[in-house]
Amino acid sequence: MIISSKLYFFIVISLNLYFIVSLLALATPDPHVVVPGLILVAVSAFRCVFPNRYLDNIVFHDNPLSSIFLTRLLATFSEVAYIYQFSYVIRVLNVDHIDWVNGLSWLMVVQVVISQGFVWSAILTKRLGLYFYEELGWWIIFAANTVASAFLYITLDAPGSGLGLLQLNLLFGLFYLPWQALHLRSLLAEARAEPEMGSAPCHWR
Repeated sequence: MIISSKLYFFIVISLNLYFIVSLLALATPDPHVVVPGLILVAVSAFRCVFPNRYLDNIVFHDNPLSSIFLTRLLATFSEVAYIYQFSYVIRVLNVDHIDWVNGLSWLMVVQVVISQGFVWSAILTKRLGLYFYEELGWWIIFAANTVASAFLYITLDAPGSGLGLLQLNLLFGLFYLPWQALHLRSLLAEARAEPEMGSAPCHWR
């Protein structure tokens, strides 16, 4: 078990270091893409090494770095950063400057900020229903991303790399959106089954 844990941490750290070095080594880096990417990779590595579960205050390592407050704070920056990155890529590929496509890209950014408010409120109040609204926000974000990507993929003559990014967006949306709809149903059922959790105390560890 110890060997497996060490191997896990070695793989996680090695992969994330590789991604960080790759981003820093880009010949013509766009800061709107690279900086959010670095934030996402660094925070993802941290959360893999110090995982926790907000709802029941469950941690893998019993130390201050497993703090729910610290994890959620880092995740807030990470999630806003990478959704901004996704929205920026949509606007870059929207070479004809279609207004509603740009509007969807900015809707993604606004919605991820709103979702952060819901998840923070859920952690502080222990109200499961607020997790439902957070996750509903993620469905809206990726629905907007998928619709915008589908339009750009069908109508625009995007460059090769851009076309590949749009295909990845569509492939992700194809699987994520139905799964998230099922996830939302389960969250709603949990919230209705455990209304008493709203009065439970909140601990940061």
